[in-house]
Amino acid sequence: MGRCGVVVAAVLLLAGCGAADSPETRPAVPHPTAVSPAELLEKYQKASAAYDAGEIPAFLGITEELVEAWPDHPRLVYNLACGHALTGNSDVALDLLDRLIEMRVAFDPATDEDLVSLRELPRFRAQVIRFAEATAPAFVGEVAFRLEDPEFAPEDVAWDPVSTDLFVSSIRQRKVVRLDGEGRQTPFAGYPEIEMLAALSMAVDAERRMLWLTTAAAPSMIDYRAEEHEGRSELLGLELDSGRLVTRVTAPDDGERHELNDLAIEADGAVLVGDAPVGAIYRLRPGAHKFNIVVPPGTMFSPQGIVILPGDGEILVADYSRGLCQLGVDGAVQLLNSPSDAWLGGIDGLTLVGPRELIAVQNGVTPNRVVRIRLCETFVGVASVEVLDLAHPEHDQPTLGEMVGDDFLYVANSLWGAWDRDGALVEGRELTPPVILRIPL
Repeated sequence: MGRCGVVVAAVLLLAGCGAADSPETRPAVPHPTAVSPAELLEKYQKASAAYDAGEIPAFLGITEELVEAWPDHPRLVYNLACGHALTGNSDVALDLLDRLIEMRVAFDPATDEDLVSLRELPRFRAQVIRFAEATAPAFVGEVAFRLEDPEFAPEDVAWDPVSTDLFVSSIRQRKVVRLDGEGRQTPFAGYPEIEMLAALSMAVDAERRMLWLTTAAAPSMIDYRAEEHEGRSELLGLELDSGRLVTRVTAPDDGERHELNDLAIEADGAVLVGDAPVGAIYRLRPGAHKFNIVVPPGTMFSPQGIVILPGDGEILVADYSRGLCQLGVDGAVQLLNSPSDAWLGGIDGLTLVGPRELIAVQNGVTPNRVVRIRLCETFVGVASVEVLDLAHPEHDQPTLGEMVGDDFLYVANSLWGAWDRDGALVEGRELTPPVILRIPL
């Protein structure tokens, strides 16, 4: 099978949210719930079967339907380019490849047999060079801190503006450590003193002196036992000055696999938290010990970063499989416009850095990157996307970040994927000490 017919389901569901029209001229469009992940995968499998059978016109037709549903998904756009090249539509194929170059995503069209009809065309030869140039390492991030333990496996950083300490969560060690301004590390809270799963996302509530932390079962965490831990996830409230456990709230006990991940603090101290595998968002109100459902399970594909815009309090959520979304007061989810040359799927971390400016860490795209997103002034939509760090040499699944003064600090190497489902280190995988990168803004 040629390259255009190969894609795994997990990657297939990383769809973009771009639109050809200017985001300043039309409102955000509703999240297209009519096409479920299962339906999309089924349609893709039909396209793949047609390709394998040599039924290229059928493959092209189904792929056009896929791109209509998922307009800016890089792999689907590439497959569509291959389909057009195979059916003699060279100009259309070349136009689609130009779109991918603008997105700065990594493909190697020069070696793809499905594009052999384009190889002698001067425009295609130029595109091969432009693909390499567009995805070459380009970055401004510099090392802020480098921890010593190569088995730490960091996930997030959080900053306390009162103590000026930085907190770093550990997936593998099931703990959170504290760093002072010189990078000196001291324990904050963790396993086994506190029964804690893999430590994931954090949010500091400096006013109420709380650090909120999501935890979830992960085979890479020490002392993992599937029969005891599989599917479990909790939100922990820790006293910011002492590390004392104050609150523990467990994800719904409904037989589903849960993973509470990114979170945000509302003005009244309520905590918004996403549950990635079930596609839900919950709210924990001050003093409560049970979640309220804000976005019902199944509404989103995989909610990740959450930010609350100042002033109007609008909530934005990064749906890993779709792009940047707006959350309505009624729990409705709307996909935002974005420029046609930007793909905002694959966002893990999302951080507010200005009134209408965000920083996103994208590890669901190759090369991994960190981008600055500027929102429209007239309504909530994406006006522009600027790449800050692309293919940084320290990147190994970058994840989440935090504003510290005028700098954006983020985890460069979370090492997700370094351990297999049994908790054993993947053969040949090298572990690297945690690196926190700084991008001056």
